[in-house]
Amino acid sequence: MNKEFTKDELLVAEKIVKFFVNHGLTTPAIFYIELNRPLNYIGSQLLVMFEPFIKAFIVGDEYSNFVNFLEKRDSVDILLEMFDTYDKEKRLEVKEKKKKLKKE
Repeated sequence: MNKEFTKDELLVAEKIVKFFVNHGLTTPAIFYIELNRPLNYIGSQLLVMFEPFIKAFIVGDEYSNFVNFLEKRDSVDILLEMFDTYDKEKRLEVKEKKKKLKKE
């Protein structure tokens, strides 16, 4: 991973990626991220604008950490790498479960 990202920023990004992967939304998420890559910084600034409203419902610094993560140049590439890694892990897990079910 890149040294410019803090551990907290990477943990929040990982949490979000795992949410999408676990719900089977990897492909739409990657498509959306790639489609909006040029608007990454503008999107992060919109999140900053909505921060006072959203922080009323979210406890902790996760929202701020994610906004800080998105403001950095390589954030899209890091997200895509995370999606690739966790999607492969999930597919292997599902494959193993199917093998166990066939044996039983």
